[in-house]
Amino acid sequence: MGMFSDLKKIDQEAQVEAKKKASHSPINKKSDIDKPTKNEKLDAEKIVVKLPQQSIARVKEIRVTLPIPTDLLSFLDQMERDIFVRRSAKFRSKQRLTKNSVARAWLALLRQLQVNINNIEDEADLEQRLKKALDEFHIV
Repeated sequence: MGMFSDLKKIDQEAQVEAKKKASHSPINKKSDIDKPTKNEKLDAEKIVVKLPQQSIARVKEIRVTLPIPTDLLSFLDQMERDIFVRRSAKFRSKQRLTKNSVARAWLALLRQLQVNINNIEDEADLEQRLKKALDEFHIV
């Protein structure tokens, strides 16, 4: 039961955070945020926020600590700065692209790859297999 109570607590904290963010946004209306009724169970996986002209379902994000070498962190920092500098003001105002955005995009791409995961020896072997999968990936 401890795991479910932890999930419920995380979900409640996420809802409070979403309400705080919504209260500072230009779309601060009670109808903009779906609130569950008393009879509905809270969905621990999704928070739904309705925006004007469209509805976006956002999957709940969990913070993950990822130890990486300093050279990879420097690479992510540089990539974040390069993306910012190369975006016009029109696109900068839509969504801030951060190191987390870059990491999520890479993970989404990784999900699409067909990687041979049988008998991987070590991290270097995994990296080689990922390179091979990228080489074989066909862009449509």
